[in-house]
Amino acid sequence: METKNIHEIIEFLKSNGITLFVKENQLGIKRKKGSEISDDILATIKSNKEQLISVLSRQKSQSRNKIKTASDYGLPVSVTNKELADFLKLPAHQSDISDIYALTPLQEGLLFHSLYENNTSAYIVQFQCDLIGTFSKASFDKAWAYLIEKHTILRTAIFTEALDIPVQCVYNRVEMPVTEIDFSKHSEDAKNKEVAEFLEKDRTAGFPLEKAPLFRVTLLNLGNNRTRMVFTNHHILWDGWSFSSLMGSFMACYKQLEDNGTLPKVTLDDYGAHIRRISGNNDSIGLAYWKNYLSDVTSPTYFPFINDVAKRNKIFGNTDDLLVLPKDFSTNINTFAEQNRITVNTLLQGVWLYLLSKYTAQETVVFGATVSGRDSNVKGIEDKVGLYINTIPVCSHVHDNVKIADWLQTIQKEHTIAREEHSYLPLSSVESQSNIKGSLFDSILVFENYPVEEILTESKSSFEIENVEETESTNYTLAISAAQSGNGLAINFMYNDTIVSVESITKIKNHLQTLLKSFLHGAEYIGDLEYLTTDEHTELLDLFNTTSVEYTQTATIRSLFEAQVAKTPNATAIVFKDEKLTYQELDEQ
Repeated sequence: METKNIHEIIEFLKSNGITLFVKENQLGIKRKKGSEISDDILATIKSNKEQLISVLSRQKSQSRNKIKTASDYGLPVSVTNKELADFLKLPAHQSDISDIYALTPLQEGLLFHSLYENNTSAYIVQFQCDLIGTFSKASFDKAWAYLIEKHTILRTAIFTEALDIPVQCVYNRVEMPVTEIDFSKHSEDAKNKEVAEFLEKDRTAGFPLEKAPLFRVTLLNLGNNRTRMVFTNHHILWDGWSFSSLMGSFMACYKQLEDNGTLPKVTLDDYGAHIRRISGNNDSIGLAYWKNYLSDVTSPTYFPFINDVAKRNKIFGNTDDLLVLPKDFSTNINTFAEQNRITVNTLLQGVWLYLLSKYTAQETVVFGATVSGRDSNVKGIEDKVGLYINTIPVCSHVHDNVKIADWLQTIQKEHTIAREEHSYLPLSSVESQSNIKGSLFDSILVFENYPVEEILTESKSSFEIENVEETESTNYTLAISAAQSGNGLAINFMYNDTIVSVESITKIKNHLQTLLKSFLHGAEYIGDLEYLTTDEHTELLDLFNTTSVEYTQTATIRSLFEAQVAKTPNATAIVFKDEKLTYQELDEQ
């Protein structure tokens, strides 16, 4: 290798797929796959080692101290450099800023509802479980400190008004907020009462969005080697799959610390990379897709069993009603899905579309579906932590003369395209492509694939885990979530019992089970499906077949008419073209 100055050496190596870096005053080498480091190159690096460390360290320092512009952060042109400079000087910042970026579409939606509702418990997720056995607080703290360092979303605050758009601000350092409360010496009754009071208070405490982190952990000492971990966060940070991944990483870190005092290697997880990746999507292609997909929707699909329409999509759920289908029934559902080359999720989507069509008397119906939002082309996407999910419409025509298998496969095909290629757009933008103003739906269906309970209970550690429970809410009138469980297919209905009655939910649960059985028992066309229960069929038959009426044998037409005049004198009796006569007016003629 010819003699070159240090900068030329660095550039030469880069052009050959070899990158030098400095970490803890040591020189490191990275090379692209396929790049070779010859003996000549290696000798040059070794002979110039000290100078390379000096130059690279200086470049690294200059890069850190460089004043970034709005463009450097990937912020829109509406954010000026002057506004950014003022933002960076705000006293609210708790440490050096690592990054600034915009919100995802769903984050924007959650932020809007949080601010609109002025409800501190809006979109607060509270997870709890009991840790049984030997528990090391030191390993617990070290594990979480390490994960905070490795995941940018754990060091994030949300600023809503400081710039032209809401932004998330990532800090270099954030302290883990852990509180310990000792209930061990209380009686069982007092303990249960105080724990319940704490959980309610914790759930409604909310988070100041401009203060990172937007999560907290409370350790409740319940005595008898039992510690209840309460992990509370704002939903704007991450989704269920992310939380499962995060808890899996925590258990791995904790176990390795307890085993040998070391931590496993965790790659830096930059949520900002996801933000910048989706911001580069071509919105016009996605909007055109949704315009065509929603072109036949002529009216919104609203859940009809609601007693106050003014609160539609404006009040958070406060009640869960769980339906767990028997194991043999669940097995038959899985078999039906496999035989028809669909997923169980698609079958449930078809079930809900059918029921909505019957409930609303509409042939074309829509509901919302929560999708993962994870790009399978991104390496390690399944382990990343952040709010990747989004809500998109599921729309279909429900026609009696269409074969069930064809219908379900069409639903799956269309939903796959929408989910994989066009789910990055905000729901408001998607809905704006329809012929309807406002919300297209007030019910959502989500099929949950994140096994947080399994991850925790199956992890081998110095403690066992029991009583896993999670509490969250949504503003939709009805939120249906389904998941495969060890006891069978579990379907949960979340609603607010001030606007939806438990009787309505019970009826829907019965209809859903009857309809699923109809799918499984050989119905070929949509028109062959049944959803009414046996009791409801009997009730309808009795109602429509009870047609006998008792008449007084001595009454005449004249006497019957006079009786009607006395009963409803101002009611309309006859109509001819534009003229109307009441019973009183007709009697007087």
